[in-house]
Amino acid sequence: MLEEKVMLVTLVGTLLILFLTVTLFLLYISYKRRRYKYSREKEELQTNFQQEMLRAKLEIQEQTFANISQEIHDNIGQILSLAKLNLGTTDILKPAEAEEKILRSRDLVGKAITDLRLLSKNLNTGLIMKMGLAQAIQQELLLVSRIAQFNFDLDISSTQFRFDNHKELILFRIFQEVLHNIITHARAKRVEVKLDFDPALLKLEVRDDGEGFDASAVEFDETRLGLGIRNMYNRATLIGADFLLRSIPGEGTVINISLPLRVSS
Repeated sequence: MLEEKVMLVTLVGTLLILFLTVTLFLLYISYKRRRYKYSREKEELQTNFQQEMLRAKLEIQEQTFANISQEIHDNIGQILSLAKLNLGTTDILKPAEAEEKILRSRDLVGKAITDLRLLSKNLNTGLIMKMGLAQAIQQELLLVSRIAQFNFDLDISSTQFRFDNHKELILFRIFQEVLHNIITHARAKRVEVKLDFDPALLKLEVRDDGEGFDASAVEFDETRLGLGIRNMYNRATLIGADFLLRSIPGEGTVINISLPLRVSS
């Protein structure tokens, strides 16, 4: 009788140990799977981020080259043509008139050189990012406003600092996309840009007085405007920023981007 009890206790103990072993093994397998899944998701997120960074750099260069091409054609080309016309019609037999035209031509050539220097700063994505987000936005506004012929107000908080270069690059690309939409669709006469630096939160607001549109109608729109808005939203989400767009037909458009951040050392 005692032997049977011992055998029963032994059997129960063995089964219990076996059950605990299997349970622990299954928990371990489940943990390894979750960890592997988390690792894969993290790798995919990093890969997507790197791909987005590369795409942003290429798009910035493409947009910059397009702006520069138009600026050279519409502005610098006309300035140099006028300087050439002045010099070509200079009559050396009329010293006073010739001197005036030469001085005017010198001023025109000087302006063209200044504009070319400004354009050269926009040729390189790395150089744009060395400026910092605030200066890059200011340079882009100066360039695009001349091409699109709109006035702008730029309000940047007195306190400025640099933060993650990748996030700055993505934010700048979003800003370029906003300006592109304003030029292409809004027909705005004035654009207001506010950039507020705060150690905890960076806020960027772009407001135009253009035609506006029904924002809800383009949420799933496959046109250039709809895809552009969706692309800006996705990019903002990728860097952990909140993207908010408000627009009413006839009352312009306002875009707000808020990015929680920590100041880089």
